[in-house]
Amino acid sequence: MKTSLFANVFGALLFLSAPSAAFAQGAPSEAAGVKPSMAPSAAPTPVAPYNKLAFRSIGPAVAGGRLSVSVGVADDPKLYYIGTAGGGVWKTVNGGATWTSLFDKYASSIGAIAIDPKNHDTVWVATGEANARNSVLPGNGVYKSTDGGKTWKNVGLAATRTIASIVIDPR
Repeated sequence: MKTSLFANVFGALLFLSAPSAAFAQGAPSEAAGVKPSMAPSAAPTPVAPYNKLAFRSIGPAVAGGRLSVSVGVADDPKLYYIGTAGGGVWKTVNGGATWTSLFDKYASSIGAIAIDPKNHDTVWVATGEANARNSVLPGNGVYKSTDGGKTWKNVGLAATRTIASIVIDPR
């Protein structure tokens, strides 16, 4: 079942407004059938933890767009790649402030991503998420990029369907 963007946003707003709505109700009253002795001594003071909350795009947001993998490198704390279960690889070079989509034309869920520790422009992506769900697309092999994700080449294992891990020989 596909979920619309409206339903996702509405659900998020409903979730975020629930604590505020509870504060706005205040303490139960006698009119509501609650005796004063049963009511709390003082209503909680409304706290506005969400008054500065702002929405921003962080990538896919539908049910099939959950993250299946994330990877970074030790010597560059701002470089990360994420793979989504519904298909797609995203990259950030600024610690997650913005993300760039890199894998849109390849229709497959992502099972694993690896970054070459000696050359961060070499990235390996294994398609086919290993977590069996109704929204998972089968994979069609392993892809390699030597330019930081700008271009990709399928390098094999097309019939594998799910790949959960990639290990790069450190040598």
